[in-house]
Amino acid sequence: MDRKEQIKNIMNLDYKIKRLNVFSLLGLAPPFEMGILTCLKNSEDSRVCVSGIARSLNATSPNVSRVLKSLEKEGKVYREVDENDRRNTFVYLTDKGKECLKQTGRTVGEFMFGVLDCLGDEELLRYSEIMKKLYSSYVSETEKIKKAKSKAND
Repeated sequence: MDRKEQIKNIMNLDYKIKRLNVFSLLGLAPPFEMGILTCLKNSEDSRVCVSGIARSLNATSPNVSRVLKSLEKEGKVYREVDENDRRNTFVYLTDKGKECLKQTGRTVGEFMFGVLDCLGDEELLRYSEIMKKLYSSYVSETEKIKKAKSKAND
């Protein structure tokens, strides 16, 4: 099998894995919601503005706002309008949101232990090395795209 066919097979397997909808099967919040909660948890300040979340997740502010409305109804976040600039809305992670993140981490961790248990020690080490290399390549390729888009917008 040539390189092109191997890459097509990898893309097909990746697609199949994503179609398993693991988060849904495990009863977890969708990945985009978890991305928002994680963005809030990882913020240096205890608050993040909606546009900051959108930038961090490479999403639009309207999409982020729509999901925030749902997260707020569930009590996982709360929003507050900036008193100094009413155009800005700050978002805060609640204790319920923090607990959701912890529970998701535990559940996904248990699931991944089960998935990766099929690999021997050497295979697991090699898989880890490959994933690090792929992550670095993803970062590099996305940076190239961002730079090209930035130049096109100038």
